[in-house]
Amino acid sequence: MFVRALDGVGGALRGVSHVLALAVGWVLILLSATIVVEVVGRKLFAMSLQGVDEYGGYILAIGSAVGFSLALFHKAHIRIDIVIRYLPVPVRAVADLVALAVLAFVASELTMTAIGVATQSHAMQAQAVSPLRTPLEIPQGLWAAALALFALSVIVVFLRTAVAVAQRDWATVEREAGLADIEEEVAGEVESAKRRLAHGESAAGKNAAKESMA
Repeated sequence: MFVRALDGVGGALRGVSHVLALAVGWVLILLSATIVVEVVGRKLFAMSLQGVDEYGGYILAIGSAVGFSLALFHKAHIRIDIVIRYLPVPVRAVADLVALAVLAFVASELTMTAIGVATQSHAMQAQAVSPLRTPLEIPQGLWAAALALFALSVIVVFLRTAVAVAQRDWATVEREAGLADIEEEVAGEVESAKRRLAHGESAAGKNAAKESMA
């Protein structure tokens, strides 16, 4: 029952991380377009959009925190694997568990610090030193929430891995916390390219159908 609950929570956190990462991606595209307008406006018309730099910093901080969770589920965090790949499977599993424990501690500390900063800004009614006077509790609160998602994700993965280590289920340990395999990365990229290609072909087919009906 406990394992099933962990798998359910882990799957939900993975889904939330993917949705938030897509949202951040679209926001970054919008930010890029806004920066282009800002540069052109300054160069040609001596005008400037207020708050582009300020909100760009907020988006970078929140987006990075969201990316931490996505990287966790895709095993994209950088790990030094010169030695660990050659260790016996049980030893490697324990090393993976220790790595997750350290990461969970760091993520929790970051989250508590971010919550403290946002809480203090709320208590002081702090505002950004800019013409927009943005209440700092808003971006800081979103940043803290994204870090909390990361911390919770690491804790869930740690618990699932700990159960697998106790059960000597090395396959699950490898799936949850093992090093990303080169073949897995290549297969993932190929699958992603296939999905993009299929989506492009579907969109092209719809456009062709609309043109024929017109």
